[in-house]
Amino acid sequence: MKKAFSIALIGFSMFASAQISLAGKANLIFPTGSASWQNIKGTVNQAIEGEGKNNVGFNVGLSLKANLPASFFVMPELYYTSFKNEFTDPTSNTTFDIKSNRIDLPVSFRT
Repeated sequence: MKKAFSIALIGFSMFASAQISLAGKANLIFPTGSASWQNIKGTVNQAIEGEGKNNVGFNVGLSLKANLPASFFVMPELYYTSFKNEFTDPTSNTTFDIKSNRIDLPVSFRT
């Protein structure tokens, strides 16, 4: 009985001593055709000088990292993303305002 209790106590102390870290994250999202510097620079300038067009999105969230025994850790993240873009169909000359809001909850297990 003492042996089982000791093993349980040691196992519990290993989980109780897990280190936890919390971080906040924030990003801006710019619509661009490709990830070249010229496209990114042009998109940022267009967003700044857009005269009322708000085609910039954002992403905010929290990230938690909990160290587990045997050099494992779990990392859940919670993100809120909001994005708006404008698209004009050249055939019908119709303008569409596209809005996207979502919540993401990815969970990573790593060694």
